[in-house]
Amino acid sequence: MRPGIWLAMFLVGMAFFSAGCLNLSDPEGSHEQHVDAVGQIRPGQTLGQSFVSPRPRLTGITLWLSVASQPADQDAQLIVELFSAPGEVQPLVLVPFDLKSISTAPQLTVKLPVQSQQANQAYYLSLRTTGGVIQVFGRNADTYPAGQAYLNDSPIEADLAFRLDYDYDLNAGVSDFLLFLRSSWLALPLWMLLFGPGLAFINLVGLAARFERESRYGLALGLSLAFFPVLMAWTTFFGIAWRPPGLLGLCLSVVGLLAWFWVWNSRRRPVPNPEAPLPQEGLTSQDNQLSNSTDASLLFLCILIIALAVRLIMVRDLSAPPWVDSVHHALITRLIEDHGGYPPTYQPYLDLTTANYHSGYHSLMVAFHWLSGLELYEAMLLFGQVLNALSIIAVYLFTISLTGKRRAGIAAGLVAGLFTPMPAYYTSWGRYTQLAGLLILPAALALTRMAWVPAPGSLLNVLRERWKLFLVAALAWGGLALTHYRVAAFMACWFFVEMIVSILINPRTASNLRAVGFKLFALGIIAVLALISTAPWWPATLSTLLLPKVTAWSGTGIPWFNDFSWGYLTSAMGRYALGGAALGLLLSLICRQWNLGLGVPLWVVSLFFLANLGALHLHGSGFVNNTSVEISLFMPIATLAGYFLDQLTNLTDRILPAKLHSPYKIALALATLGIGIYAGRQLIPILNPVTFLFRRGDAAAMQWIRQNIPAEETILVNPFSWGYGLYAGNDGGYWIAPLTGRKTIPPPVLYGLDDSQNNIRQTNQFIHQVIEKGSDPAALASLMQPQGIRFVYLGARGGVISPAALHGSPLFKLLYKEEGVYLFQVGSVLTSTHP
Repeated sequence: MRPGIWLAMFLVGMAFFSAGCLNLSDPEGSHEQHVDAVGQIRPGQTLGQSFVSPRPRLTGITLWLSVASQPADQDAQLIVELFSAPGEVQPLVLVPFDLKSISTAPQLTVKLPVQSQQANQAYYLSLRTTGGVIQVFGRNADTYPAGQAYLNDSPIEADLAFRLDYDYDLNAGVSDFLLFLRSSWLALPLWMLLFGPGLAFINLVGLAARFERESRYGLALGLSLAFFPVLMAWTTFFGIAWRPPGLLGLCLSVVGLLAWFWVWNSRRRPVPNPEAPLPQEGLTSQDNQLSNSTDASLLFLCILIIALAVRLIMVRDLSAPPWVDSVHHALITRLIEDHGGYPPTYQPYLDLTTANYHSGYHSLMVAFHWLSGLELYEAMLLFGQVLNALSIIAVYLFTISLTGKRRAGIAAGLVAGLFTPMPAYYTSWGRYTQLAGLLILPAALALTRMAWVPAPGSLLNVLRERWKLFLVAALAWGGLALTHYRVAAFMACWFFVEMIVSILINPRTASNLRAVGFKLFALGIIAVLALISTAPWWPATLSTLLLPKVTAWSGTGIPWFNDFSWGYLTSAMGRYALGGAALGLLLSLICRQWNLGLGVPLWVVSLFFLANLGALHLHGSGFVNNTSVEISLFMPIATLAGYFLDQLTNLTDRILPAKLHSPYKIALALATLGIGIYAGRQLIPILNPVTFLFRRGDAAAMQWIRQNIPAEETILVNPFSWGYGLYAGNDGGYWIAPLTGRKTIPPPVLYGLDDSQNNIRQTNQFIHQVIEKGSDPAALASLMQPQGIRFVYLGARGGVISPAALHGSPLFKLLYKEEGVYLFQVGSVLTSTHP
């Protein structure tokens, strides 16, 4: 097809993508503090809240309430009315609810017809009942700066809890596109970091001509992600500190090297060789209509752009990456920046015996932070979403390595990018390290499977011929190990399973046994080289982290699949992906595609075996859990579904007469884009609003802390029970350590790596007491002072500590109050305070 046709199809599709009826949550306009009972509604009374919707086209309001007393009248209703302002008589919307329908639900979502097209539109929400008593929750303090609560039309010192939803329409899409254009220069540092080093290695080794474009970029992505962690391990070992000028020099050198390769290759005009000794006799297929055409690349590029658009739209209202993991990822990034390499300790923020949490992702995060000039939380959010979108390239490489079918790879990329809830949902957790590891895994797999292809001649001759290939495969292995220990274990499981399948399906002839022996030899060589390439990392990692934890993690009494959740696989369009994967598995068995039909399911079984060691009463049960396995299954699911779609389209190819092949290709491309856009729209709202801790108001408060709070101070923030026997911060205050350099209580959840269970227990006991006494200023002050904690930060999202109680107490002095953020000091007062 002509490029103009592709462009027209894509633009029409993206217009449909932004055509409205897509509801998103607005955390910046919401007030979700619901720890207090603000008031009760009885017949004849009203309870209301004024608020401002920063986004236009308001479509929903979620409230926190419960039925405190059932009415005698079974037809009693809660009446929700939306006005333009307090005191208005005619409501914009009136929505009734039967009380019996909300008696057990802690949240009530009021769906509205699309409201004003204007941003920052003021509204007033009024609640009344025709029977019974309704308890409404919020905060008994002025914690929402853009409005306040009303009881019987009179203002009170409180705010209701509410979450706002709005309609994402074409105007919002155009606004996002213009913002993207203004920020498009960031594509340059992203490309230099994520593809530049890998492309240089591919050219150095002479692999460029052996791969089609998409596989080449999949390899480049994995090798680039592996290169920086390994390089930093050695610069740290030799005491060479990284700084922005040195990083920029390295990136420019890589660009110069690639330019030289481009000139050199353009003169030589290398011809791709599909018969090169690659897995499955090559990574390109000859039986696909799309396999050797520019149309295939354009279609894949469109899928990639749609996947990236989905990921950027889903975080358009976020000020920082969500949830708890993001905080310690940011902290390690800050420590690497401060030291110019991997830190020898996490002090002063954490007093641990280990500083060897896998830090490969963080080395790249430092590089992007320096090159982009963005705030750390902004750089993390953008970098994470770009990595998430690029997962479809990794899935493509994984699929084509196992099937040799380009169209299967494209279909698998479509499924992983727009159908499966993972990895898109990783954003809700800040699972950036596991994501980065999964992007390296396909490159390591593809390179290893190239290196272990049996060849005639002695082992020494093979080593001479393939030494470059062994080195880059080892680089991928080493970078994967530094990026995520669990994913490295996943890869080891794959090669174990593939060896077993190879032995089972092939007759035990001398040549086959030699082939197995050569594969074991190749794996051993690559493993040794990988250990050498990462040698500085392992002594401390083994002695202070891996060996102590693996031996300490015992699995007594842990049930099978104790943390497995089907929702991680079935949300959005996940059910369809699972159905396609099941059909692909069946077809692969029928067609004797053993790496798919046997290898993939046995691989999944081996991963769940690792995750359930506790059920077998074996040590190491905490190293891999069911959740970490389950959220990685998007890769095999997409591969099997892609294989099924490839076989389905191949069947259609054979049935259709030749004269219909051209219109069929156009229809197939249109169907792919249309289905992808529809699936992407289902994926956008998937993030969990509960995980959004940070608000814009917190960003301004961080700047004030840097200027006014001494660096050695520890700041108490709103805590909550996170899980795994640990506590975390409940609002934007949890970001204080990475953004200001001040310690917090609760600390980042890495405190759970402490070898001393007594230290963890003492920290947990203190935080538990804070939760119990958060509304009692005297009790809170008595807890803080013996610990030397003088400051309390209460973020815009809020939590268990009551700002009203602290503000009304002579024991606490208010230092800062802006945009719903409070900062108090207990005891003596700073001379510099915020007006």
